[in-house]
Amino acid sequence: MKKQNDSLIDDRLRSCLIAIKQVDGIIDMDLHLVFDYGLDSLRMQKLCIKIEDEFGIIIPEDEARSGFFASLNGIKQYLSEYHSIV
Repeated sequence: MKKQNDSLIDDRLRSCLIAIKQVDGIIDMDLHLVFDYGLDSLRMQKLCIKIEDEFGIIIPEDEARSGFFASLNGIKQYLSEYHSIV
């Protein structure tokens, strides 16, 4: 069950990224959101809002600027540690 839930979380995070930026090809959960996907500060903020809506959580601004938000896997780890999602 955990593996299936893990995959669902990945899909939901990928959908959040696609909703705010056109991404060509397969989305790698480990790629850097700024350096590899080219998200600027406004798009990072939009991504956080999209994730808040998707998962029904609130992400404090200081947490959104943490190292967790460098990649989708980092965000997944954040969701697990801070919001018990995964």
